[in-house]
Amino acid sequence: MLNRTILLSFFLFSNFLFSQSNPKNTKELGKKYESFFKTQSDYLYLHLNKTSFFVNETLWFAAYAYNIQVQKPNKEITNLEVSIYDENHKFISHKTLYINDGKSWGDFKLDEKEFEPGMYYIAAYTEYMKNFDEKPSFIQSFTILGKDKKELGKDNPEDYAIHILPEGGHLVANIKNTMGVKVNNQKGQGIPFTKAILYNSKQDTLQEFSSNKWGFSKFEFTPKFKENYYVDFVTPKGDTIKHQIQPAEEIGVNLKLLSFNKEKTVIEVKGNQKTLPSLLQKKYYLSIHRNGVMKTLDFEFVRGFLGTKLELNTNEFFEGINIVTVFNEDFHPLLERLVYNPHKTKEVKLQAKLIKNHGDSLEIGLESYTNHLKKLSISVLPKQTNAYNSTKNVLSSVLLKPYIKGFMEKENQYFDLEESLEKRMENLDLLLLTQGWSKYNWYKIFSNSKKEIFPRNTGFELVGTVLDRNKKREDEVFLTTKCSNLFETLVIDDSNQFKMDSLYLIKDDAISIGVINKRNKKISIPKISLSIYPPFTPQTINTYFKTNSTYMNEVHYNLINHKNSVFTKNPKNFLNTNELEAVMLIGKARKDSYERIDNFTEKININENLPGSFKYATDLIRNEGFTVEINQESVKVFSNRYYTMTQGVGNKYYQITTQVYIDGVIVQPNGYTLRRLETVDLESVQFNKLGAGEGLFGGGGVIRIITKKDSRFKHNIIKKTIKTLQAQNGFSPAKEFFNPEYSNLQSDYFLYYGTIHWEPNLVMKNAKTFKIVNTLTPNLSLYVEGVSETGELISQTIHLPTK
Repeated sequence: MLNRTILLSFFLFSNFLFSQSNPKNTKELGKKYESFFKTQSDYLYLHLNKTSFFVNETLWFAAYAYNIQVQKPNKEITNLEVSIYDENHKFISHKTLYINDGKSWGDFKLDEKEFEPGMYYIAAYTEYMKNFDEKPSFIQSFTILGKDKKELGKDNPEDYAIHILPEGGHLVANIKNTMGVKVNNQKGQGIPFTKAILYNSKQDTLQEFSSNKWGFSKFEFTPKFKENYYVDFVTPKGDTIKHQIQPAEEIGVNLKLLSFNKEKTVIEVKGNQKTLPSLLQKKYYLSIHRNGVMKTLDFEFVRGFLGTKLELNTNEFFEGINIVTVFNEDFHPLLERLVYNPHKTKEVKLQAKLIKNHGDSLEIGLESYTNHLKKLSISVLPKQTNAYNSTKNVLSSVLLKPYIKGFMEKENQYFDLEESLEKRMENLDLLLLTQGWSKYNWYKIFSNSKKEIFPRNTGFELVGTVLDRNKKREDEVFLTTKCSNLFETLVIDDSNQFKMDSLYLIKDDAISIGVINKRNKKISIPKISLSIYPPFTPQTINTYFKTNSTYMNEVHYNLINHKNSVFTKNPKNFLNTNELEAVMLIGKARKDSYERIDNFTEKININENLPGSFKYATDLIRNEGFTVEINQESVKVFSNRYYTMTQGVGNKYYQITTQVYIDGVIVQPNGYTLRRLETVDLESVQFNKLGAGEGLFGGGGVIRIITKKDSRFKHNIIKKTIKTLQAQNGFSPAKEFFNPEYSNLQSDYFLYYGTIHWEPNLVMKNAKTFKIVNTLTPNLSLYVEGVSETGELISQTIHLPTK
């Protein structure tokens, strides 16, 4: 329980306009607060492999979704929207990603036909965010090299923004007040000042102070009622900025955080002498709260004392951001302050070392002292790189951003492990002091006016209409897809429609549909119209983008000042774009035959060597551990897994039939289409030996065969009985990372802006190794972001020598 030393009460005139929806007691206060946060917006983070690119390179990214209420990966999200805009807000490109257990990854090819040199920004969001006033879409800018850097010029002192805010929200006359200070320019960049002078209307200097490198500072002073106060700021450029402080209130109370350490926190609430008579014999409340959870204590004023010091156990504070609010007896919020608690933060530190140099590749090992499963993304760049200038990380995106209503400059600095915790928390507290109240509106909390109008999209919905249908004979459709692993029989309803929702559907996939005759079970080509929901339009994305109140500051702030202006030019022939798509992980200009699709599925890409080893598809299937029985009447495929029909002595063991698909169509029981299918006619074969994710009939495994477009094999039955359409929207599948082929790995262009490796989803517990191409770079930097299954957040830069 919360400890308190002195019980006092106070009164403060409130300018909040509340209705009869105010709570009547602390129990009702807690219930209203909890009810408001039953629905929370989605919070996202994108880890980009870098933020500066050459034309025709690929931008790789990993996506993280976090539930800030339970502080674990968000498992409710499936549809993640990611879009790119140019610096003039013009929509360029978009992908919908399937996000599983709070993690996904993807890429954008920065093709010169779509992406000219200049600045761009990438945005991530969900449709569900439309339910909330502030859509917390993730936005990060990036640069495509080749365009001269914009001359920012000298800032005009008239364009500076000065923020001087009293702690708690009220400046009260005749008692000491703590004032938070921030100076920034019109682009949101903090302007440090070497000296600031506080003086009154008589020009009497009261005190001097300076700022940190981000333009933050604070000072204490005791203002008089009806007296004017001013501050002159002197910037490093020699500009002088004058600012008048807001007038002090004649009656009121203020709040001050006196101390915050591991064991004890002390908060002072204080009124002036003129306010004291109005403060007696009334209850007031101090609440510590966040995300629907609230802890409240009541206190009263004691005659003869202007203020009270509330001594709290720091263990009562949540990890990360806490909102401290003071209410009067009618539960009007009077004072509020944000406090960050670093003492409960579960920091996960990783260590990296070079395991072995294999000549063409390097094997790198990662170690962690925690045994929890961790999903990481890792960008490996030369240590000298200028190309990684992200202003965010996963910690700032989920521990700070959800509670801050204003713009935060270089928000990831507060989690930089290379700086001491004490210094980081000192700077962070200055940020919170100048933020004032949190972004949540108490009137909306008490009235609970939040409505969930927009549903959460879970995959895609397919709706089709059969035209000229014979209702007496045609009551079902057969539907299959080439790439999305879909095979279904759907009922046609009385309005001639068939529907299927929550689909994992790949964009541009071939959807094959046939109408089933219920009398003879034959399949015929239908006349149909087909729609896939939700549809995508750039206007929908623009709505998200423009309603984010801080996006303009973020875009302006992230203009990259390169260390050497020559590198704003994109060198010709430095990137070999003709070979770009063919270069794989270890730098070989060919595709490997074997490819891992997911934890259960292996894909064999048919290259020029395989047909010589396996003449028929059935030979290849046998080689992968399946049983193939061929006789005059049929071809059957079985898993080498067995099951029993009875238990006890004399058990009979049976093999399980394997489902085989050719170009998305299931092979009939007699297996006729498999009999003479040659490997030379194949493009690829996928083997899911456990049948995971394949439903009731996948127990014996699933094999999916894709034939070449110009193959001699295209059996006539498929051509005559189905109609094939293309999915206009759906999920964009993730590609495997490949190394760009640079003309010179020892040049400054590569050392400052080149890509070495990208690992989008490294899963580990205690230790893990991975390989990267050996570029002979003597020193590497590993930019690591990630989340554990228990909600631990990982953000770390590791420098690694390779010699």
